[in-house]
Amino acid sequence: MIRENERLAVEATMKNAGVYDLLYDNDLTEIMANPDGKLWVDRLGKGREFTGIIIPAEKREAVIITCASYCGELCHKKLPLLEADLIDFGYARFQGVLPPVTHAPAFSIRRKAILNYSLDELSEAKGMLTKDHVYIIRAAVIEKKNILIAGGTNTGKTTFANAILKEFADNERVITLEDTMELETSIIKDCFPLRTMNGTVTMDTLLRTALRLRPDRILLGEVRGKEAWSLLKALSSGHSGGLCTIHAFGGKSALTRLEQLALEASIKQIPKDLIGEVIDIIVHIEFDAKSGIRKIADITKVHGFDGKEYIVEKVG
Repeated sequence: MIRENERLAVEATMKNAGVYDLLYDNDLTEIMANPDGKLWVDRLGKGREFTGIIIPAEKREAVIITCASYCGELCHKKLPLLEADLIDFGYARFQGVLPPVTHAPAFSIRRKAILNYSLDELSEAKGMLTKDHVYIIRAAVIEKKNILIAGGTNTGKTTFANAILKEFADNERVITLEDTMELETSIIKDCFPLRTMNGTVTMDTLLRTALRLRPDRILLGEVRGKEAWSLLKALSSGHSGGLCTIHAFGGKSALTRLEQLALEASIKQIPKDLIGEVIDIIVHIEFDAKSGIRKIADITKVHGFDGKEYIVEKVG
């Protein structure tokens, strides 16, 4: 009953702030209330736009405080940052900010994708990739190549990863590892989703757990820390067909970023040989803020490391 009361409180404050209906708009990926009260949204195919709504400071603060209570957290001037998952609201990811970190209350809500597209749909309807790209990715999935999806924030990495999930064979057992549940695991017949817990269960721990769950494929929502080293070892130990995303801006940039993250595991040297061995395909996605279009900028095949540099080939 307590949780239901907290859910209703979030619903009421969201409605009072003019945000609630936006949570269920399938065209939106992000809802952003700035410190000046202006409410912005990020719309698929169009990019960021101002809604014309200005939310008063007290209503913005009420949204943050009720979301904190809903998640069993506190948020006030001594704890001014709130990071939360709104499980009963489509697994939306919530970030709240209070003074003195900023001059007035503000928040951002990232919606979990409701519409999940196939590779063909992303090609034909959304213009995200070409037919040649579809052929390359589809072949990589069939051949159980390890795929790294690289791009900046809000470029569509998760959308693209969900499209790849639809290509997996029905008889494959897939283990997914995420900080926030964003992958559409219901697409997969035999799926075991795992998520981290703040301070107790890390991504590195989940990776070791996943290896004991008899995976045919391991999917890591985003590699962002020392778990990169565990991931590389897992992919090199017979667990091919892996998929993960990374914040990077191109094929070689993604490899360099992977090096940096692996070093966080306090290893003695950069595992370039191992990276060159286990990473097969890098898909680089870009977002054009002016047009609002997300698209594949290039696809890179990795053929190894020759002792000096990675052997790479642009194929799309």
